[in-house]
Amino acid sequence: MNTIRSLISRVLALFRGGELDREMAEEIQVHLEMETERNMANGMTRKEARNAAKRAFGGVEQIQEDERDARGIRWIDNTARDVGYGARQLRKKPAFTAIIIVTLALGIGANTTIFSLVNISFLQELPYPDPDRLVHLAERYRTTGGTISVSYPNFLDWQKEQNVFSGIAVYHNADGRLETKNGSEMVAVQHVSADFFSLLGIRPVRGRGMQAEDDLPGATRVAWITNEAWMRLFGGDPNLLGDTFDLDGRSLVIVGILPPAFRFHRQADLVTAIAPFANDYFLDMRANHSNEFAIGRLREGISIEAARTQMDAIAHRLAEQYPDVNKGLGVEIIPLRDRLSGNARQPLFLLFGAVGLVLFIACVNVANMLLARSLSRAREMAIRTSLGARRSQLLRQLLTESLILAAGGGAVGVCIGLLGYDFCSQLVPSQVRQVVDGNGFDFRMLLFVVGVSLFTGVFFGLVPAWRSSPCITAVRFGSA
Repeated sequence: MNTIRSLISRVLALFRGGELDREMAEEIQVHLEMETERNMANGMTRKEARNAAKRAFGGVEQIQEDERDARGIRWIDNTARDVGYGARQLRKKPAFTAIIIVTLALGIGANTTIFSLVNISFLQELPYPDPDRLVHLAERYRTTGGTISVSYPNFLDWQKEQNVFSGIAVYHNADGRLETKNGSEMVAVQHVSADFFSLLGIRPVRGRGMQAEDDLPGATRVAWITNEAWMRLFGGDPNLLGDTFDLDGRSLVIVGILPPAFRFHRQADLVTAIAPFANDYFLDMRANHSNEFAIGRLREGISIEAARTQMDAIAHRLAEQYPDVNKGLGVEIIPLRDRLSGNARQPLFLLFGAVGLVLFIACVNVANMLLARSLSRAREMAIRTSLGARRSQLLRQLLTESLILAAGGGAVGVCIGLLGYDFCSQLVPSQVRQVVDGNGFDFRMLLFVVGVSLFTGVFFGLVPAWRSSPCITAVRFGSA
């Protein structure tokens, strides 16, 4: 019960803080006046009596601080007061303040730009269910480690023999000429196996999904059109489903329209079942490795290492069975995210380290400017010390001013980062840009900017604040 009463008292004190401060100030003034009157009755002048009363009473500011401590709201009061005082001090030196903010903004902005590139390239999740379990498969030369595209017959054998994936699908990219009512149009086509849509969690917004019988040799050639191609080629015609068109002289029936969010690493116009087209592209030849790759979804509890072990064992059996074309071939399995990012990891992280060094240099320069400024304020700090301010309070005040500058630099830096991303966005791997929707600015970006701003504020503010405190003490004792 006492704990509840104490909590209620503190909450009430929080809202009555300003009123209590006024009451406390009035009470202190009453005591000072009474002591001054007693001193004047003993023969002192009013000025001497007033000074003697203050000395006898003690530091007024310290008494107020102790009272706020007793009320439990000192940190709120101190923060508001330090921010207000710091803002006033910085407004007195607009040129100095602007130089520091611009210096920090350039450093923070450069880091924000590069982090946004790193974020979208490696950190943002792919727009698929459980994207961490999606992997990319290719064939690999055991001797050199180089990779090649997947033989379609080898993929069919993988599909039959594996049990580490909940499903695997092959895809083959091609271009074709589609005949429409408005004439012929070159379109990008993805030929995929039956599990492709289910692995990526894609469902048509109109029409039906792909069925197993669609992906059989000799089956009717059907296709799913992407939303963008539907609007571009057919003006969003709602009666498109069931219509037959010619693709490179072969009839094709549109049976579904894919959602606007559908993305894979190659932006397609049409997606078709691969088996009815296999003979057209000579995919049924085991020695043919012509731009087919596979994706898979790992089963729950199966690691990528376990999948590699099983798939290499299957590849070894295929090499024994078909030595003329499969000898020396294994299977490469990597996370789908790594496949999309390609070889961009090392260059981007090296660039990130370089702009981090730029921010460090900016912080050092700002720290030197603040140190020079703090030396010129030594007398001001000494006067505040003589009025009862503790060294920790002065250090906190200087750090608050540094954090205000860092916050200003961070705010301007975000704007620079946005502009910089537009300029440097081509550094993001093209396959990532085609899949991930966004510009790298999300909650990670917000946390990064806030963290960098806080770090820089403490970094360039702590050393000048600490170095200036001996000067404060020296001036105080020198003037005593």
